[in-house]
Amino acid sequence: MILARGFENLVRGARAAGLAAALVMASAGAGDAVELAFPAFKQAVAEAAAPTRDIAAFYRNHAFAAVWTGPDAASRARRAALIEALGRADLHGLPKDRYDPERLLEMLAAARGPLARGRAEVALSKAFVNFARDLQSGVLDPASIDEGIKRHRRIRDAAVYLTVISGTDRPRSYLRRLAPRTLEYRALMKAKLRLEEIIAKGGWGPAVPAGALEPGDSGTAVVALRERLWRMGYLGPSVTMTYDDAIAEAVRRFQNDHGLSVDGKAGRATIAEINRPPEARLRSVIVAMERERWLPRERGARFVRVNITDFSTRMFDNGRIVYESRAVVGANAHDRRTPEFSDTMEHMIINPRWNVPRTIAVKEYLPQLQANPGAAGQLRLYRGGREVSRAGIDFSAYTARPFPSTSSSRRRKAMRWGWSSSCFPTNTTSICMTRRQSISSRAPAAPTATAVSACKNRSNSPICCSPIRRMIPRRSSSASCAPGRKRRSISKRPCRSI
Repeated sequence: MILARGFENLVRGARAAGLAAALVMASAGAGDAVELAFPAFKQAVAEAAAPTRDIAAFYRNHAFAAVWTGPDAASRARRAALIEALGRADLHGLPKDRYDPERLLEMLAAARGPLARGRAEVALSKAFVNFARDLQSGVLDPASIDEGIKRHRRIRDAAVYLTVISGTDRPRSYLRRLAPRTLEYRALMKAKLRLEEIIAKGGWGPAVPAGALEPGDSGTAVVALRERLWRMGYLGPSVTMTYDDAIAEAVRRFQNDHGLSVDGKAGRATIAEINRPPEARLRSVIVAMERERWLPRERGARFVRVNITDFSTRMFDNGRIVYESRAVVGANAHDRRTPEFSDTMEHMIINPRWNVPRTIAVKEYLPQLQANPGAAGQLRLYRGGREVSRAGIDFSAYTARPFPSTSSSRRRKAMRWGWSSSCFPTNTTSICMTRRQSISSRAPAAPTATAVSACKNRSNSPICCSPIRRMIPRRSSSASCAPGRKRRSISKRPCRSI
C-alpha cells in the first residue's frame, strides 16, 4: 500500500538526488490501495502504448501488468534505477533531454488515478527503450551520416529490454551493462570526464599567437606554447622564454599522440592542433563514443581492426595483438573515401590476380592510355573474359561511360599488389590493406584512390576484393584467419573484420 501523505516531499527529494524514488499516488486519499487490476489502468496502458507496436505487444502479452508503477519493492527499484540512469545519460555523451527524466518525475507526482498511472507507465517504458537502444546501438543511423559508412545498427525489439528489466532483481546493474564494455569506450568516458574538468577550470590557457615556431625561438609566443603544453601535460613546470630542448621534446610527444610529423618543430599544422580548444576535443570524444556504439558487441576471439584515421591494421587473437601493419586508405573525395563496415571474413585467396576498379580505370588509366597507348605497362586489358592487345584499340574513341575493358595486374612479383585477398559475403563493403593500387570486383562500386574500395556483387556468391599485403606472417599461424585453407601458415578458424 502506498500512502499519499508526504508524497510531494518525497518526489522533491528524489529530484534533488537525481533518482526515480518517486511513489505512485493512490487514486483516493491516504489508506486507499492501488488496484492495478482495475480496467481503467489497463485501458490507459493500451491506449498510450498503441502507437508503439513493439511496446504495445509486450503489454498485451503480459496482461497489461505494471513494470514501473506497481506498489511493490521491485517496481520501486526499477523506476528509481531508470530515472537515475536517465539523469546520468550525459556521462555517455547522450542528450539527457531526449529522455526528459524531469517530465517523468512530474508525471509520477501527478499520477493520482489509474488513467494517469497508466500513461506514466507507458511513458517510462518508452524512455527506457529509447535509452537502452541509444546506449547499445547509438542514437544516429550511420547511413544517414555518410553513405560511406556501411554499418547497420542492430535494433532490439522493445519486448527484449522490457522482459529483462522486469525479471531482474538488479536493475541498476542491468542498465549499466547496456553500454559498450570495450577498453576503448572506457577510455573515451575517462577522456570525456577529464576534458569536462579542464573546461570547468578554464581550459588550456591562451592560444599560441604564432604561425610557426622552432627550437631557438623566444618571446611571448614561446611562453604561450610552453604554458599550453604544460597545461596539457606534455611539459613540466618551467619559466623559460626560449624554445629549448624540453619544449622540443614535449612538441614531439604531442605530435606523436596526434598523428603529426614528429620533428619537434611547431609548424603550422602543429600550432593549429595545439590551439584546438578542449571544447572541440570534447565534441570529438562524444562523436567517438557514438561510433563505438555502432560497432558489433560480439567480435569473437580473433578479429582484424583497421583504424582508418591512423592508417593502421591490427590483428587480435584472444585480446592480444599478433600482427600489425600500416594500411593505405582512400583520398578524401566522395568516390574515393575508405568505407567503414563490420563483417565476417569468410575465406582468403593467396596470390590472387587483382582487377583494377572501374572508377580508377576510367579516371586515371584511360587518360594515360589516350595520351600514350603504351602507358601503365603493368596492366593487361580484357574484353569478354579474353585478353586483348592494345595495338588494336583506339583509346581516343572512348569516354568513361562506354569504356568496355577490364584491367588487371600481371602476376609478376614486382607488380604484386597484395599477398592475399580476404573475402566477405555479398553486399558488404571491403577494405584493402596494401602498399599500392586499389582492387575491387567488376561490379559498379565506389573505390578509393589507392588501396581501399567499396565492392558489391550482384550474384549470390561471395566476392574477393580486399587485398591485404602480408596479412599472414610467414612464421606465424596465429595471425591468419582464413577458414578451410590447407597451407600450414593459415589457421582454419574464422575471424571478424570490424
